[in-house]
Amino acid sequence: MISFEKKDWTEAIKYLHEEILKDSMNTYIYRELGTAYNGILNDNDNLLKYAKKAYKLDSTDGRNISIYARALLECKKFKEIERLLNSENYKNLLSDREELLYLYNYYYQKRDFDKALEIAEDPLLKGPSIILKCGVLAQIGDVEGVREILDMNLMNDIYKASVFAILKEKDSMYYYLENEENSYQIREFNSLGEADPYRKEERYKRLLEKNYLPITHLNE
Repeated sequence: MISFEKKDWTEAIKYLHEEILKDSMNTYIYRELGTAYNGILNDNDNLLKYAKKAYKLDSTDGRNISIYARALLECKKFKEIERLLNSENYKNLLSDREELLYLYNYYYQKRDFDKALEIAEDPLLKGPSIILKCGVLAQIGDVEGVREILDMNLMNDIYKASVFAILKEKDSMYYYLENEENSYQIREFNSLGEADPYRKEERYKRLLEKNYLPITHLNE
């Protein structure tokens, strides 16, 4: 609410820092702060810092494990994520489906797309399966396969934008981003590595400004 009132998403980061001073053991605040740094400033280092803090405060909470795993993947800390994936807490607290999702992301981030595609097709994933498959097909340049999945209209506009970003189809990517009315969704896209090739473009910077996101050194 503060961010929208002031038309500035960085206010969320300030607010969460203030909340930590009041409740320094609250892992929810650390998780939110990590994701705020990630989406607002595309700051993966602080995503990892606060995700790790939440995990260390309570490693028995599946939500803390999830964000820590996400942070390690985004920072490409593959040795650390391997240790986490094999830990007792991880195996005991997350469902088989959640484990598969993180395993998919592990191989996706390592660019082992054959293995990622194999996991994406696992029947246990059901709903997300076709969407995960679309991301891999985009990465390997299977445009026909991507189009078939897009025609099913199963994905939200931000995921469609990320697929077109991978395919380097900028006009289609911007079409979905510029027609997205939810500023939080643009924040989510801004956290993705798929956005990296476009951050310095004037059109991308206008998109950030329209959605109350700051221009940083990554955009210069």
